[in-house]
Order: sequence, then structure tokens, then C-alpha cells
Amino acid sequence: MKQKYTDKKAMTNKRIVEKAAELFNIKGYAGTSISDIMKATGMEKGGIYGHFKSKKEIALAAFDYNMNRVFKSFDVNSLNGKPSAEKLHILFRYLEKMYDEPYLSGGCPLLNTATEVDDTDKELLLKVRQYLDKFKRLICVIIKDGVKAKEISSKTEPAEFAIACIEIFEGGNLLVKVYNDKSYRAKAISRIKTLIDSEIMR
Repeated sequence: MKQKYTDKKAMTNKRIVEKAAELFNIKGYAGTSISDIMKATGMEKGGIYGHFKSKKEIALAAFDYNMNRVFKSFDVNSLNGKPSAEKLHILFRYLEKMYDEPYLSGGCPLLNTATEVDDTDKELLLKVRQYLDKFKRLICVIIKDGVKAKEISSKTEPAEFAIACIEIFEGGNLLVKVYNDKSYRAKAISRIKTLIDSEIMR
């Protein structure tokens, strides 16, 4: 009986987080009310607070949910045995395509959250930094491996290159939101492709 209760509670938690994750990414954390979450889940306020202590706790779980989907849906093993440049191209092609997924219809969770909470919520901002660092590390590993394999110029500084790519990519995401035009993301990916092919290759 206890196992059934635990499973049911976990399923309900997941449903609340899934619905809240999309709402937060579209309407923002301040713009999403508990009433919005109640409507999306079909639950009463008491039921929601029976699973989470506060909207803040839901927000933290929802951001983790969105970012985990982004990272877990990328198969790192698919890069095994490929040249370093191709690994980078695959990564950024994946990122471009990923934003066609319905759960990211509100845009990039990193950008959306960072711009909203940079002066208002240290916990959420810390989470943004953690996932941004994870993104940066993924690029750095590819660069370092490429340098070791003599596929990438030894003059390439992994962290600087990773940050440059992220700046271009997130700048494209910002323009997509401002102008409601996905071509800006495609242009950003194209610029990163140029960086890969012309500035770091041996």
C-alpha cells in the first residue's frame, strides 16, 4: 500500500512540474500564478500545496525539468568516434532543432529565466549558472579532445571559444523573441559554424 501511495505521489508531482514548467517558460515566474497551475493541472490549491511548499519550490523543480529535458534528449554517445568539428556541428544543429519542441515554445529557459530573475531571485539565478556551466563544459570537452587529437588548433582557448558560441547562440535566441522570427536562431547557428570551420580548425 505504501509503495502505491509513493508512486501516486511521484506521478502527481511530475504532472504539476510538467504543467508548471511550460507555464513558467511562457509567462515567467512572476507572471504565473498558483491559479494558473491549478487550471493547468486540474487540481485544487490545497492539493498542489500538499506536494510543494510554495510556488518557489515548484519554480525550481520546473526549471530543472526543462533543462534536464534539454540535456537528456541530447545523445552524447552519438558523438563517439566523430571528428571534433563534426561533434560541434551536431551539438548546435541539435540545439537549433530542439526549439521546435512544443515544451520550448516559450523560448530558451536559460535566457528567459536569467533575464527575469537576475536581480530578484538568487536561487533561480544560481540554477541558471549551473546549467550554463554544464553547457560550457560540454563544448570545452570537445575542444580539449580536439586539441589532443590534433584536429583543433592548440591556440584555441576552450573556455573562451565556448563562451563565444554561447553568446552568439543566446543572442540569436533573444532576437527570436524580440522579433518573433526564428531565422535569427538559424543565423546564429550559421555564425557558430563559421567560427568552427574557419577559426579553430588546424
